[in-house]
Amino acid sequence: MATVSVSTTSTASDRLIQNTDFVALKKDDCVRIIRVDNTTSGSFWFLKERIEIGNLVGCPYGSIFRIVGHKLQRIENVEEFFSTLQNQEDFRGQDAVEGKDNRNIVDDGRAQKLSKDDIQLMRDQGVSGKEIIEQIVENSSTFKEKTEFSKAKYLKKKRQKYMSYVIAMLPTVRLLTEVYMSQDSSKILNLRPEYLGQLLSHLNVQSGGRYLVSETCRGLVVAGVADRLAGQGLLVHVSPDTSPFPNTYQQLNMCETDQSVVHSIFMCHLDVVISERSLQGSGDPSPQINKKEPRNIEARKRYEMIYDLLTERPMDGLVLATRFHPVHLTEYLLKFVGLSKPVVIYNPYREPLLECCQYLRDRGDMVDVRLSETWCRSYQVLPDRTRPENNMYGPVGYLLTAIKAQELPR
Repeated sequence: MATVSVSTTSTASDRLIQNTDFVALKKDDCVRIIRVDNTTSGSFWFLKERIEIGNLVGCPYGSIFRIVGHKLQRIENVEEFFSTLQNQEDFRGQDAVEGKDNRNIVDDGRAQKLSKDDIQLMRDQGVSGKEIIEQIVENSSTFKEKTEFSKAKYLKKKRQKYMSYVIAMLPTVRLLTEVYMSQDSSKILNLRPEYLGQLLSHLNVQSGGRYLVSETCRGLVVAGVADRLAGQGLLVHVSPDTSPFPNTYQQLNMCETDQSVVHSIFMCHLDVVISERSLQGSGDPSPQINKKEPRNIEARKRYEMIYDLLTERPMDGLVLATRFHPVHLTEYLLKFVGLSKPVVIYNPYREPLLECCQYLRDRGDMVDVRLSETWCRSYQVLPDRTRPENNMYGPVGYLLTAIKAQELPR
């Protein structure tokens, strides 16, 4: 049986869930990110079951809850929870030695003496899931005839149905990536967790650094860089399109200090500021701002502030993960990157990166240009049943990495 991984770090376990916090709820193998709000009804549907989340406030992250009548009831004895989920017997080789199989079992729907109404009545009366499963096993005429492996699968299925548990976990960048991958991987350009980790590793993100990001992955790359900055440094997000900026990094429950390092600007607005500064440097009058529209004035000041931060000194790294062709974006943003600083480009397709790879090599100021592909496969590890997972992500991506250097005279 697959085990449930729970974060037991001191940071997560000592932190309490507050109102308006984001929480990652895990039930079976499904994870969903929700926002806690105890001022309203606070209920949502999770795997065909309605759950009220008002009881989450005040509980530490990593707590385990039992679903009783659509409400969450915290489990104090965590060891009992794990002992209930895990199989207590070792079924390795028993069926092979006994020569037992299920050939004589006929699934005609008459093996179970309890009806659906009887089971629903027990659930309405508050009977625990463990007792319901015991009653189902006792009233099954074919359970004793099953193989030991079939019994384990049968009990696992009943536990998932009648012993509903939910784990409240602290949202992380990896969890957000897995949730978005399960929902619609195309919206994040098939950016799998291992690729996001490699991207951040090649970028060498350190607290206090200055990094330039351009992405259309629903803010996952921005969230990953902002999480590692930990409130110190600078992150400038240049969006190549005009879609609203995603607030994915806010789902990590960052404080205002951590969020203050993120500055977002559209590329078209950055072009306006650059053109105005070039006109001012040449002595030409800059375009007049309509003073009757205060929003334009405030927005223009914010754009100029971001441009000043961007050009204050060279950036410590550049990362691109967009659905647009990377050559033009790379050429546009490389002028803000300092020498000996990394450049990382992700794309779900190889052909655009091949063109960008050739462009970087022809520039003359890029070294260690590499195009790589990573294949990661999950395995099920069980006694005598170790094998690759049946269901896994099919799409893969590609990483183009390089280091900016000083161009040699030709």
